Amino acid sequence: LTVQPLGDKGSRAMLMRPGTGLVVTKVEEDGAAAKGGVERGDVLLQIGRFPANNLDEVGELLESVTPGQGLLLTIRRLSGRQIQQGTLQLQVR
Repeated sequence: LTVQPLGDKGSRAMLMRPGTGLVVTKVEEDGAAAKGGVERGDVLLQIGRFPANNLDEVGELLESVTPGQGLLLTIRRLSGRQIQQGTLQLQVR
């Protein structure tokens, strides 16, 4: 899973405050994120109870996850003209 800051234009498109969330730029085909339903273009809002606004903090958090551990992601997705938000449960390998 690869993410980057959303940027002002992306924030406006997703009806979000600038500096909030990270956009998913790559999902490994056979990875836990893909199996859990994460798609390129999704906006990662939260990992567990922690906000996903800072690349360094998210990186540290993900590095602390051990194989077999469950991970709850809150994402926002633009689908046509609708914005959908939901929570996905992933099983880390």
